Amino acid sequence: MQFEVKTIGMKLEKEQSELLNVKKLPRLKFAESYLQDVSLTLTSTEGSSIKASVSLHFSWGTYKQIECISYDFNSVIDELFDKMERTCRKEKEKRIKY
Repeated sequence: MQFEVKTIGMKLEKEQSELLNVKKLPRLKFAESYLQDVSLTLTSTEGSSIKASVSLHFSWGTYKQIECISYDFNSVIDELFDKMERTCRKEKEKRIKY
């Protein structure tokens, strides 16, 4: 699985980068075998809110797009990874059923 982070209008601090790579990314370890690419874009929007959008590419060709917006970096990342976990589990269940 390839994990890529892009930022627009902001710069990741060391603590934020560690939060993503060390604490949050291992939550997707269960999906490593069928999740090919994870592309995360963090954008600082008007009013100092943070928009996090991620594109998930599964090995069977499915793409999923997930977005979250919050004023707090930690809460937007927590919400995003919760949604990513649910999406990965649902996609795997769909593949098993068909």
